[in-house]
Amino acid sequence: MLWTGPPYVSPQELKWISRQVLSEIDEHHTQHGKRLFVSRADANKRNIINQDAVADLLSQFGIDMIIPGNFSYSEQVAAFSNAELIIGPHGAGLTNIMYSENATVIKLLIEHTNNRHYYFLSNLSGLKCDPVWCETKDD
Repeated sequence: MLWTGPPYVSPQELKWISRQVLSEIDEHHTQHGKRLFVSRADANKRNIINQDAVADLLSQFGIDMIIPGNFSYSEQVAAFSNAELIIGPHGAGLTNIMYSENATVIKLLIEHTNNRHYYFLSNLSGLKCDPVWCETKDD
């Protein structure tokens, strides 16, 4: 079933959840900078073919690549809670944007996709979310 109605939680409920989680971790203990490129290198689909080139280019602008699955939940929360810029493709790692206070989210979308989950999550979290449309390569 496709859900087309309003989000399941209110912005206030999402903020409450975020505050509860953040109160239990040391959000200042992170090895990542304030600008994150979320990688799906540990996933089987929706990978960026030229990820190394993209990561190299973004690093010139002080953007650190992070593979959320390589870190504990607390480390992920800490990294995203300190972020001011988050760039990444659709995937579970972007769910961590809910712990960000003032980040801009740039979501990499493949052509012919109308998936708006992270747009809604960004909106609920009070974050700006901009799409960047990317080409796909047929196998």
